[in-house]
Amino acid sequence: MARNNKETLLNINLERYPELAPIFSGKDPTEIIQQLEFLPNMGEINKNALLFLDEIQAVPEAIAALRYFYEDKPEIPVICAGSLLEFVLSDHSFSMPVGRIQYLHMGSMTFTEFLDAVGEEKLASFIMHYTPDQKIGEIVHNRLSSLLRSYYYIGGMPEAIAVFADSHCSGLPLQADLEEKVYKTLFLDVGLMNAVCGLNWHIVSQMDDIKLINEGAIAEQFIGQHLQHLLADSPNRDLTYWLREGRSSNAELDFVIGIAGSIIPIEVKAGPTGKLKSLHQFMGQKKAPFAIRFDSSLPSVHQIKTVINIGKERKDVNYPLISLPLYLIERLEFIVEDYLEHHP
Repeated sequence: MARNNKETLLNINLERYPELAPIFSGKDPTEIIQQLEFLPNMGEINKNALLFLDEIQAVPEAIAALRYFYEDKPEIPVICAGSLLEFVLSDHSFSMPVGRIQYLHMGSMTFTEFLDAVGEEKLASFIMHYTPDQKIGEIVHNRLSSLLRSYYYIGGMPEAIAVFADSHCSGLPLQADLEEKVYKTLFLDVGLMNAVCGLNWHIVSQMDDIKLINEGAIAEQFIGQHLQHLLADSPNRDLTYWLREGRSSNAELDFVIGIAGSIIPIEVKAGPTGKLKSLHQFMGQKKAPFAIRFDSSLPSVHQIKTVINIGKERKDVNYPLISLPLYLIERLEFIVEDYLEHHP
């Protein structure tokens, strides 16, 4: 950001300077700036500089002081980050600068950001400009599938991607019906998940040839973290899924999200095929215009006709199923809106 705006980046890690707390408590931006400029290797803090306060949770007084930077020094851009910031915000004893700060929830890098970082800008652009009427060639599909496996192993943490790039790589709202006691967890990042599971690159790179016990969980993690990215600016950021518990059988659908005012059920499969029993149950009981399945196949649309059991009754179920390759997850919103426009 600083480079694009021809600004000097001034980075201060507040974990290293806890003694700055009383300075920020003064709430006078001019005095705060004068003191900050005496830090080692610190340049002049002015309108041509971007002030980045890292690990701001270490000096909570700096959060309250942001209000006065906004009001008295609006010409100076200030960005803050904190790995434990949410804990401070949830239990703070200082005056919060309401209406003076824009909050951004940051997660791991997405698949297209990964592609950009490793020099695959053309493939990233292909995904971000994909339209449902566009044919995906075999070369493109195979390359994206191969790079997707790399992302499974490396994950989306910026430093891990940087190392890889430099060395090995050439009814809405849904939250209204939440049951707080019923939930499932996702990792922050698919690479971290595979590291915890002890999977190495040799195993992950052969996912096409060998069967992994948790390959379904890997695919679900990948889709889940990208759905979280898709919902980052939404008032309701929590991901939801559907669970039906019955005496004879349970049904569980991987994700259910709201897009363009419609409920969109999502099933995730690691391979090209898989049973859709839970999806059939959902579509037979809920009002959804169509369903989405992410798998390893090329895009397609099928009209599903089946019969389900609801209690002692049998019910005909008929719905469109849009199948998409996993790597198109970042294009989901556009694809859904396009389908709704052409199939009202």
